[in-house]
Amino acid sequence: MHWSVYTALEVLWIAFLAAWIILERRSPAATLAWILALAFLPIVGAPVYFFLGPRRLRRKHYRRALARKTVAAWTGGRRLAYLELPSLVESRHRRIASVGMRAGEAPPMPADEVRLFFDGDECFEALLEAVAGARHHVHLEYYIVRPGVWQERLIRLLSEKARAGVEVRLLMDAFGSKQMRPRHRRPLRASGVEVAFFNSIRLARMKPRLANFRTHRKIAVVDGRIGFTGGMNIMDEESRAISGAGAWRDTHLRLTGDATIPLQLVFLEDWHYATGSAPEGEAYFPRPRLAGGATLVQIVASGPDCEIPAIHQALFAAYTFGYEAGRYVLWFDVGRHVIMPAGF
Repeated sequence: MHWSVYTALEVLWIAFLAAWIILERRSPAATLAWILALAFLPIVGAPVYFFLGPRRLRRKHYRRALARKTVAAWTGGRRLAYLELPSLVESRHRRIASVGMRAGEAPPMPADEVRLFFDGDECFEALLEAVAGARHHVHLEYYIVRPGVWQERLIRLLSEKARAGVEVRLLMDAFGSKQMRPRHRRPLRASGVEVAFFNSIRLARMKPRLANFRTHRKIAVVDGRIGFTGGMNIMDEESRAISGAGAWRDTHLRLTGDATIPLQLVFLEDWHYATGSAPEGEAYFPRPRLAGGATLVQIVASGPDCEIPAIHQALFAAYTFGYEAGRYVLWFDVGRHVIMPAGF
């Protein structure tokens, strides 16, 4: 066949792929990247795109959406029930708060107390203190749980609470926490702690999962009233006492009150996605108190399974309107209103 025929077929192939991918309505960067990748992989490109690419992730969208609907069904639609709460928000803050809400995320919720941590040891001690005081349940979700001093202390405490009758659930990312071998998990399960991995890779069963579909969240909820979220994982690298000057510099948040409700929802949706079921009952969602004058915290969750990049839009809006909004603080300080991404 003449060389010009090959060229014409290649042009048609690229044009077809470009139209196909553009209709998928992705970001410009992702669209261009996939068009170039498939153009230079004319034979294997389409199968790779369908089985391992964004279309594979779309099928995960459906499963995650089902998890959200299931959790919303037995929580009485709590994710939507708080849409009237923006009346608590000062008018100058509403433009920013509404950005996350339009993406389907929670509105600002009152927190009785908000405490920021810049030191890993201080944060871990506060987490262990909260877990030690748990009476009904402890829910933990982390991207990295790595064997070490802090991991051992946490596992020992979680095991003690489970043996005492407290419901304990630990959700770890299958890639980020890959060092948590069966020998590390055995004491947890033996004491009654429920352990699950998010998006486990199952090559042995010939059902490979999308490698970059991960949970980077760091969430802890104790009795539905104390919550932790931020950037710190459970590993000694976060500890200055253990790692010295080489310790990671992250920021974490402890909050109490109604603001923990969205964190609980995020955890239960991820738990349902990972295990196929989730605990039900009012005990996981204490009745909102809507304390007047408390600090307002807006939990904005996002990820590759979400149709709208809620965190991106909320942060962009905060940077755009921040000066006008007044004390609208991100991560590094506590003002009248805090936007705290719950993960991505």
